[in-house]
Amino acid sequence: MPQDWIGPVTKEALARLKARLSKPALSLDLTIGGSRESRVHAQVDAAKRTAIRAGEQRLDQASQTVQRDHRLAALKGYTRAQLAQAIDRREAAGRANRVQQRQRPDRAPER
Repeated sequence: MPQDWIGPVTKEALARLKARLSKPALSLDLTIGGSRESRVHAQVDAAKRTAIRAGEQRLDQASQTVQRDHRLAALKGYTRAQLAQAIDRREAAGRANRVQQRQRPDRAPER
C-alpha cells in the first residue's frame, strides 16, 4: 500500500486515490526506462488499486456493521416493549384476582 494511505477511510479518500490512478496514455514517444519503468509504474498502480479495494472493503464492512446494529437495536427495543406489556398484563391479572378474592364471601374450604 502507498505511504499516504494512513488514516480513516472515507469516500473522499477513495475518490482521491482513484483519481490519482495513472491513465494509460497512448503515444509514440519512447520512455527513458523502457520495460523496467513500465514494471515500476505497474507496481505502483497495483499498490494503489490494492489500497482502493481495501478501503472499499472497510467501508462495506462498516456499513454492514451499522445496518446489523440498527436491526438488532430495533429488535432489542421490540423485545423490551413486549416484555413490558407481558409484565403489565400479569400485574393487571394479579390485581384483578386479588380484587375478586376480596369480593367473595368467606367460605369454608372444601375437602
